[in-house]
Amino acid sequence: TSKLLSRVTKIKLYKTLVRPIVCYGAETWILSSAEINKLKIFERKIIRRIYGAVWEGGRWRIRSNDEIEEILENENIVRFIKAGRIRWLGHVERMVEDRVPKKILNAHMYGTRRRGRPRSRWIDEVEKDIRLIGKGNWKKEAMDRERWSALVKEAKGHTDL
Repeated sequence: TSKLLSRVTKIKLYKTLVRPIVCYGAETWILSSAEINKLKIFERKIIRRIYGAVWEGGRWRIRSNDEIEEILENENIVRFIKAGRIRWLGHVERMVEDRVPKKILNAHMYGTRRRGRPRSRWIDEVEKDIRLIGKGNWKKEAMDRERWSALVKEAKGHTDL
């Protein structure tokens, strides 16, 4: 709420300091819809605090979620996390076969699962995100760093994620 810092500076501080701390290790997360909502609420609360209320028609009102999306230019915290997961998937896919992360990604568990709905797997969630962006054969694309980097950049601003 300090008046000594401009809004642009406050947003830069949020994007470079606060958001990376909140998202530490997020490349490995499987997000439920409740967690997604909590993260979005957290981010909107910070942006509303930075930008404050709007004087409209002789009354003060809080900024709507759509206005906050415009302020963030469609790069919200959930898209930031999902883009990080996609970036990490490309990194692991380019690793040599004997590295531990690559072995874990390609490992197959044997045995039976518990009764009920199966738990969501990390790779299924990331592949779903890649399909939403419109890419089919992600393994081939991951081998080209520049194309994969462009895909990650596209994911940060993609409205379907």
